[in-house]
Amino acid sequence: MGPNYVGLLVGYAAAVATSWAVFLVFKPAFLRQERVAIARPWIELGVLAVGVAGVIGVGQLYVRHMLLPEEGEFFQSANQVLIFLPALVVLVLQGSFWRKNYLPLGAGLAGGLGLGVVLALIAFMAFIAATRGIAAWPEMGLQIANFGNISIAVQVLLEDILIAALAARLVAATKVWIAIVVAAALFAAAHIPAMLAEGAGLSQLSTLLLDTGLGVLVIGAIITSRNVWWFWPIHAVMDLTQFLKAG
Repeated sequence: MGPNYVGLLVGYAAAVATSWAVFLVFKPAFLRQERVAIARPWIELGVLAVGVAGVIGVGQLYVRHMLLPEEGEFFQSANQVLIFLPALVVLVLQGSFWRKNYLPLGAGLAGGLGLGVVLALIAFMAFIAATRGIAAWPEMGLQIANFGNISIAVQVLLEDILIAALAARLVAATKVWIAIVVAAALFAAAHIPAMLAEGAGLSQLSTLLLDTGLGVLVIGAIITSRNVWWFWPIHAVMDLTQFLKAG
């Protein structure tokens, strides 16, 4: 288990623990959205799976450089939208796009993003403290805040929308605890292809159990608050730590 992985665990744990404390102690209104009603969750899950298959297919076109030019953040961001477009179209056609996918508007959006920025800062500082020492955070922070990272933030937002959509439908179709465990396990399993491509061994794959455990806390918080906006900044910043250069 490398130092960066430990840093990610520490960062995510610090942020999610803080989010749970905010929810349980202060109970802000923007984290208490109305329950989502989905009449035919299994059918919607099945159709969503077709949309996800489309995402994988368009992703293969991107890997083969068959989408838009891969220069500049505008085109890179547009490519990410094109990749996720099949699933997004499915979610739009299923109706109530914002409410059914834990994407509240108004105060839910503003409050969620505001909290998310604070939690992302906590997660990032915890990561830096665990991997480089807290004194390195200003320099590392400038790297994260680089304009050239916008397309990655767009990609993470689209991933989080799919995570929330899956969780919402699983909650409607099963018991809440089953939905949390299944969504967390799928989220962790999504890293397997990339890990295998990088030559990960059995010991490294075993870290997926830790990922699943952390995912249970994350998915549980998203489902409880019915708001995924607060998680997006955390997820984006933690993903961007893989590109940090040594100070």
